[in-house]
Amino acid sequence: MKLMILAHNPMIPTKHSMPGGGEISMRELSEYLTAQGHEIEVLQFSWQNQKRTLNGVHYYTLKATSNKRKLALATSFAKKHRPECLLTWSFESKIALNLKRELGIPYVFFVHRFETLIGGYWRLFRKFERLLPSLKNSQFRGKKNTLKIPLRVGYAWLMDTFVYGCTIPESFREADLVVANSEYTRRMIQKIIGVDAIVSYYRIRAHKYRVKSTGSYITAIGLGKKSGHRMMEALARSMPDHKFLSVGHKDEVDIPNLKVQRTYVDDPRDIYRQTRIFISAREHPEAFGRVPVEAMLSGIPAIATDLGGHAESVDGGGILMKPSATVKDWKKAILQIEKEYKNYSKKARTHAKKFDSEAPKKELEKRLTRIIAES
Repeated sequence: MKLMILAHNPMIPTKHSMPGGGEISMRELSEYLTAQGHEIEVLQFSWQNQKRTLNGVHYYTLKATSNKRKLALATSFAKKHRPECLLTWSFESKIALNLKRELGIPYVFFVHRFETLIGGYWRLFRKFERLLPSLKNSQFRGKKNTLKIPLRVGYAWLMDTFVYGCTIPESFREADLVVANSEYTRRMIQKIIGVDAIVSYYRIRAHKYRVKSTGSYITAIGLGKKSGHRMMEALARSMPDHKFLSVGHKDEVDIPNLKVQRTYVDDPRDIYRQTRIFISAREHPEAFGRVPVEAMLSGIPAIATDLGGHAESVDGGGILMKPSATVKDWKKAILQIEKEYKNYSKKARTHAKKFDSEAPKKELEKRLTRIIAES
C-alpha cells in the first residue's frame, strides 16, 4: 500500500512545534505500517519547508500560514505522489474530503479530540455538553459549566464552506472509515454526528516508558489550568508534607512543596522516574488518557477524573474520581493509595499492559487493504 498521512500537527518535532499524544500515536502507526512493507508519506505544515526520513517514514513539512494554502499544497502533493489512501485527523479531514471528491482517493478519519472538532458548530457543541455529567458542584467550575466554545462560533460553517467547500460533519459522513481512540469517543461520534466508528486503541510500548520509579512526587502533566494544575495547587496547599510536580503549568506559583516545570521533556521517563503517584484531575473530558497509561506501565498508580476516556485508560488500574469531587476527596484517594501502594502498583502495571498490543494495528492494516481494494 502507498499511504499519505495528512497531519494536523507535526508528528516529529520541529523548531516551532512538539508532537502531542495524537501525533505520537499516528507516528507509531506509520512506523508499524512501514515495517510491514507499506510506503508512508507524511504531509505536515509548519513555518518552514523541510524533508526528512525517520524510521523509514518520509516526512514532508511545507510552509503554510493559511487554510487555503494548506488545501492547495495538499492537492498538488497528492497529484504528484498518487497515494492509494489518505489517513488524517482533526481539521485536516476537510482537506481529505476535498481530495476524495476531486481525485477519488479514499480516506480514513482518526478522531482524537472530538469536542475540538465540533467546537465551532453551536448546535453540535451544545448537544455534546448536554451529554456530559453535571459539573455544577465542582470546586473550580462554580455554578457555570466552563466548557467554552471557541471564537470560531458563528463563523465555522461560513469559513469551512468558503475555504474548503465542506464542513466537519460532512467529513465524518463521507469518510471511508472513522476510527475512534476510545469507546467514549465512538459513542460521542454516533450520538452527535450519527456516524458509526470503530474503536482502535493505539499501542503504548512499555519499553519506551517503563522505568524503575524511585521518586516521591505526586505528578500531573498537561497544558493549561484545566489539565489538573488547579487541583494540584489546592492539594499542595492541603498536604504540605507531600511533594507535588506540575509539568506544563504556565502560571507563576508560590507554593513551597509544588515544583513547576513549564515545558515538556524529550523523554517522559525523566518525569516518571520522579513520580510515585500520577494525577489527572482534568476539568474537561479526556478522549482517552494516554499519559496515565504511560505512568502505570511502571507500576505508578493513577488517580483521574471520571470524564471521557479515563474510564477505559485508568479504571482497573487506579482510582476514578467524580467530576464533583472536592480537594478533600482527592486527598483521601492519595492517602488510600499510599496505604495500599504495592497492591495499587501491581494493578496499575497489569492494567496498562493491555495497551501494549499490536492487535489493533493489525486490524487497521486489514481494513486499509480492504478499503483500497474496494475503491
